[in-house]
Amino acid sequence: AATCNTAPTAPVATPNANQFTFTGTLTQKVTYNYPATVTPTTSPIEPPTCTVISVTALFSSGLAPDPSGNGGSDLNDNELDASALQTVNISSDAWSSVSGSNTVLDATQVLSPVIATTSTTIQKFTTPPVIGQAATGTFGATNSDAGTLTQNTNYGLAYTRTIGSAGAYSESGTAQNGAGATTGTIAISEATNGSGSITGPNPSGFAPKTFSAPTGGIITLTINPGPTQSVKSIPVWFTTPPAFYAENNSITAVTAEPSPCTGVSSYKVERVVTQLDAIMGYSETTTYDTYDTVAGNGADCVAFSDTLNSYYDWSGDIFLANRFSTTGPNNPLAVTTTIEVLALRAGTGKVPFATHRALTAGASGLGSALSAAAAAHFDAILAQTRQRVLAHALHIRTNTSGGL
Repeated sequence: AATCNTAPTAPVATPNANQFTFTGTLTQKVTYNYPATVTPTTSPIEPPTCTVISVTALFSSGLAPDPSGNGGSDLNDNELDASALQTVNISSDAWSSVSGSNTVLDATQVLSPVIATTSTTIQKFTTPPVIGQAATGTFGATNSDAGTLTQNTNYGLAYTRTIGSAGAYSESGTAQNGAGATTGTIAISEATNGSGSITGPNPSGFAPKTFSAPTGGIITLTINPGPTQSVKSIPVWFTTPPAFYAENNSITAVTAEPSPCTGVSSYKVERVVTQLDAIMGYSETTTYDTYDTVAGNGADCVAFSDTLNSYYDWSGDIFLANRFSTTGPNNPLAVTTTIEVLALRAGTGKVPFATHRALTAGASGLGSALSAAAAAHFDAILAQTRQRVLAHALHIRTNTSGGL
């Protein structure tokens, strides 16, 4: 069992008249469901598998133009994340609009400067998903993540992902080779039947991979297709036909909020997103909860959680013969759990953002926007985990220990 670090105290900036401060923690824990395969001659220091980060978030109305072109209103979340090693500033924006009695999300943007490196990620939706409504009940059952996702960094990584209406995607981009003097092309494709491929920077000796659609309960993985190819049969770990994306969202009356939130809540707005990546080898469930209080009629607490089940070990931590899960969806090789809870800081003014349910009274729906802006930051943390999976996959090279 992992021991979590004690979170350092995050700096708290003094908000101006147009800002509201939320504070809390973000915890990420990894559980590995396999034993170590290498016994070192000396006892190493075990890498941490549970990290707690202190978070301070300043929310305010932004002025940046909506990159989707829909004219959505901007809400900015400027966060300081303090870990044991460094404090990182991450700025995220969410552009939302009111459509009838619904609040929809037009686009998100995350700017993440980390010491000398920076990255900018923008997501635009083909059809803006519904993130709130003016009444209790369910909503957003037809939401989709179809659209484009782009990321650019100042250290050589850049990509564009095009997501289809069913959730399958194609992605192309560039990444550094070796010391970074040159770049190589990365391409990933995922078809609606679960088949797909990964190709990487050829100068680095990367071994291309193709995945068949599930047939007879088996996925066939071919590494380095051609005369020197190797083949691996993987038991299917997802339902067929694959369901790549779904939402199950609701607004319900509640009486309590999670710690450290202390408000007397009236309504919980919950978005539950499930995703599948048949090529990278993981399934994921993300829950976004926003609590709206009775007094002040606004949001004073957000609580997010994410569980990522990994069925492929691209890192090489396991013996080659066991690098892919063989026991079905209930037995992932590793589970990464991420939890973040942010509470309105005492003494920073009234509850700032109109409730999701106040739209019938002509409110702007900023309660939904608060959740979306905070979620953009939370999703950026999750994206780092997914990028590590991809980075490990791209290091599987030709003719290394007989492939896979």
